[in-house]
Amino acid sequence: MVSGSPLTRFEPLAKIDTSRLKWQLRSCFGIGDVQLAEVKEALQSSKQDFASYDSESRQCRAVYEKEKSRMQAEYSDKTAILRTKYEGDIHRIQLRLLGLKSYTENLSTLLAPIRRVPMDVLLHIFVLGCTQDDVNAKNSTALTISAVCTCWRQLTKSQSTIWANFQIRLEEYEEPSAPEVAQLVFRVNLYLARSRSYPLTLRILPEKSRDHPALKLIAQESQRWKHLSFGGDDFGGFDGNSCLRSLQLPMLEAVCFEESEYCTGLSPPLETFGNAPNIRKLSLHSSLDQNVAAIFCKNWEKLTSLECDLVANLEGFLSVLDRCTQLRHLTVEGENVDLIPIPPLRISSLHSLKLVNSQPPSNEHDSMLECLLASLVLPNLISLVLLHAGDIGQCSAVMPYSILRDFFRRSHCSLLTLTIRQISITDAELVALLVHVPCLQELSCEDPVDGPALITADFIRSLHSCQRNGHHSIEPLVPKLRSLRLKVHKEEFDTYPLFSMVTSRWLPDDTGKVQLGTVCLKLVEVHLRGVVDKNTYELLGHFDRAGMQVVVKTDELLV
Repeated sequence: MVSGSPLTRFEPLAKIDTSRLKWQLRSCFGIGDVQLAEVKEALQSSKQDFASYDSESRQCRAVYEKEKSRMQAEYSDKTAILRTKYEGDIHRIQLRLLGLKSYTENLSTLLAPIRRVPMDVLLHIFVLGCTQDDVNAKNSTALTISAVCTCWRQLTKSQSTIWANFQIRLEEYEEPSAPEVAQLVFRVNLYLARSRSYPLTLRILPEKSRDHPALKLIAQESQRWKHLSFGGDDFGGFDGNSCLRSLQLPMLEAVCFEESEYCTGLSPPLETFGNAPNIRKLSLHSSLDQNVAAIFCKNWEKLTSLECDLVANLEGFLSVLDRCTQLRHLTVEGENVDLIPIPPLRISSLHSLKLVNSQPPSNEHDSMLECLLASLVLPNLISLVLLHAGDIGQCSAVMPYSILRDFFRRSHCSLLTLTIRQISITDAELVALLVHVPCLQELSCEDPVDGPALITADFIRSLHSCQRNGHHSIEPLVPKLRSLRLKVHKEEFDTYPLFSMVTSRWLPDDTGKVQLGTVCLKLVEVHLRGVVDKNTYELLGHFDRAGMQVVVKTDELLV
């Protein structure tokens, strides 16, 4: 305050320490209890300073106006000097007020909940959020997170996993120096540099591009490829990309070829990966035959997971499977073609089998599903999925009961998971099949779109732990069942048998398990068509609140 001012200057309580605050804001560590108390005390002091500054400012203005009025009458020539004298004080106060406001806002961020999240938890969230990060995106996830603040940038740069999992789309270009090409190359360089030596998980989609500069950079790091998904037109034009002809793939474990409409009838370039010594998982949209087997050399013996198509030549397909001595998971997709069953092949290593019919059967039966099941013996199978994946309006695949029955009898497997979707067998046949899988723990069924319903009241009653309906054994059907998923396509569905069956299998204590010979049902999921009255399924809410996971999905819920 200038000399002679009739004001009393106050001493601010808040001690502004900008350098320390910036250090705290940029720190990767949270604040302790002592620091937390200090921050709260500083905020309280700042609050009092706001009030003091406001009071001093109003007092100063009042004095100024009073003095101005008096002196204007007496000393009009000194008005300009008076304005300078008091307006300087006002300006000084306003500047300090702005500084205090900025300091307080920054200080308050130290109390934000995100700063109390442990760094390892925050880093795990970042890793999950950056899975298959899109390098082509204007605001890719990893770059966006790293631009939030100094702390987050240091965290993301310290974790190679965040930058080692990305996808890239390589479009056709005219000049390598084009701005969009240069920007993409810069980003790929950044991801590769920040991933350091960490194994790469890649999804590469070369859309009619040839020897794209970004693809060359990725190919130079082929010794770090661990999981690769490759697609695009004509499988990315391996013949036109010279950088893909001599790859070093010592770490590669999984290869997936994504087929597009332009790849129809083309074989994926397996020869490029024939010498990769550690491939364990292979996914390709083509049929296996002796030619494919020869290209892939000795890698069949190392495969643990295989996804492929079956169009014809069942004998050639099974001969390749016979070479997969360590195969654990097999997915076969195909159309309904006329196949001839051959003597059953025994595959002791297989644990999971998924058979998918992608086209409607041309006759009443599904030759692909039938012939495969009739040609396999799987003694260690624990998961079986049979589904028809055609359009919902197309007819469902028909599966003769005898094929499935003979398969279970022949394999003597301890099946734990069974999924049947849009496969036309009757409810009585399904009950008879379940007799052969007493170890079953998870059952998923979907009604066929046309034909007789699979999920009927009789079928649900047969799952009752006490009552029997078409099941004449003294033992309950599938006594170890823990998960039941039902998708009903018929609009009329009798709810009472479902409530009764679920009640009989809700055994949270060991006494009920011993008396009834069944385990406690843990999950029930029901998909219904049409409008469903919410009150009808209120009884299931009791089980959900008691600990069972209950899900009811419908087209429309009537409240």
